[in-house]
Amino acid sequence: MSGIDVAGLVLGAFPLILSSLDYYRKGLEPLEEWWNFRTHFIAFIDDVRHQMMRYRENMIRLLDPIIADNDSLKAMVEDPMDPRWSNKTLDKELDERLSSELDRFLRIVTRMHELTLDLYKLLQIEDGKRLKLSFSKKKQKKIDKLAKHNQELEEILGYSERIVPISDKRKASEPVSRFEKLRQHAYAVHQTLANHWKCHRRCKYHAAHLSLRAEEVAKWHEGKSALKMSLRNGEESSSGSAEKTVGFQLPLSLPEPSVASPSSAEQLRASPKKRIPSSAPVPASPLPASTKDLEPIADLCAFLVGEDQKVGRLDDDDSDRTLEFSKLSKKQSMKVTGKEKVLSFSELLKRYQDSGIVISRRDRFEMATHIASALLQTYRSPWLPPQWTKGNFYFLADDERRLVCSRYPLVSRKFASSPLTDDDGDENPSPQQQLDQARECLSTLGIMILELIFGKPIEDCKFRCNYYGVDGRPNDQTDVSTAQRWASEVLGDSGPEISDVVRRCLDCSFGPEPNFADVRFREAVYEGVIQPLRNYAKLWREVMP
Repeated sequence: MSGIDVAGLVLGAFPLILSSLDYYRKGLEPLEEWWNFRTHFIAFIDDVRHQMMRYRENMIRLLDPIIADNDSLKAMVEDPMDPRWSNKTLDKELDERLSSELDRFLRIVTRMHELTLDLYKLLQIEDGKRLKLSFSKKKQKKIDKLAKHNQELEEILGYSERIVPISDKRKASEPVSRFEKLRQHAYAVHQTLANHWKCHRRCKYHAAHLSLRAEEVAKWHEGKSALKMSLRNGEESSSGSAEKTVGFQLPLSLPEPSVASPSSAEQLRASPKKRIPSSAPVPASPLPASTKDLEPIADLCAFLVGEDQKVGRLDDDDSDRTLEFSKLSKKQSMKVTGKEKVLSFSELLKRYQDSGIVISRRDRFEMATHIASALLQTYRSPWLPPQWTKGNFYFLADDERRLVCSRYPLVSRKFASSPLTDDDGDENPSPQQQLDQARECLSTLGIMILELIFGKPIEDCKFRCNYYGVDGRPNDQTDVSTAQRWASEVLGDSGPEISDVVRRCLDCSFGPEPNFADVRFREAVYEGVIQPLRNYAKLWREVMP
């Protein structure tokens, strides 16, 4: 017998020894000889009881993560003959619990079982009839060895709880893993556009708008949309500038992200492709079933302004990536660019404050959820600068109807007329810079959440002037101090969960060191910010449909 069932036998041996010793104590107390060794006898019993307590605690500590039911755990610890001690399933779970230390753990338990048997013999307890009235050094040595082995068991359990779970803690949950995959996906799309958006015309600008949305994490798993984007091209002419918009589908998919080193461009290699619907406000025409049937796009700018080619593909030979494009019709393009405008976050808030645009409370919290998710989708990517501000987020709004067309924020990137060099969006910040950038990002996010909660920019807070510098003008601490005071009003307005979200962002209090390259920090941001915001927005959908 050498499995975990031996551990149960040790649990049973301690009470047997103590019970017998207690029986003889009661029988010997009336005798004159009792006073000769009473102190040693009681001390010996206390030592045995103490080692039993330590061993019992070790067994509870060992089984607690495995046996979910309290009654079952109690039954196993109290009954050494419980059939679960011999259950082979338990061996497998213990192997996961202790990993490489399981064999040593069992060897120590086996030695403890042998020691309890030896101790039983040394005490000369035979059929419960007699006890040798002496306490040699051998008996105390057995107790000392039991103490040593109990200490070893405690150290093994402590090691497994501190070290072994590190790999689990560094594994991303499914939602956070999907966010990372979207980030790599967006990075790949940017690189492909940067390398191929060549222009021989007199264009005013080339721009791509990437739509960021929290629920895409769930949809990806169902094989649906992963990225939604639109491309725009401003062309100079004698009559001014003309804008072309193209909605496109991306049958581009990347392998599962490596969360240990998510910034590595080496991981951005294409694998089996997924079709992703158009991001444009008006659905684009469906693409042919096979990507190979599409005509290659030699000049993306010419494709945007031309009338002949409606669909096409853009191949990136360097990385085996392929983008599929479906251009909006002329009527659709006029509709998109005529009534709907891309407004910055600050412009949108200002119009809402001036009653120029209607944004419900539910919509504002959904917008906050998507903005928060943007951190996990665009950190260390070309779509957002390291020191981004609220001015880097845009929303599509309809001035005529005074409505926000979409609650999903856009991040916009303009592209040069020639391929970008490697120094674009590929810097490697120092560890301290990464920490500072993470704190700044979370602080900015906290301020944006405050602005969405109360429906006005932080610049319009009446008490903001209390935090101006000695020159009577705002300084780098003005918004920080204003936000801290403003945050005290969130509890009464939105409840403790949202108040905690804002506090975490402003103080960057998430437990792990603030570094978006660390999956544990991203998990903490997801659980402490994105999830509570999403749950609150969901509650408003149920209360106010």
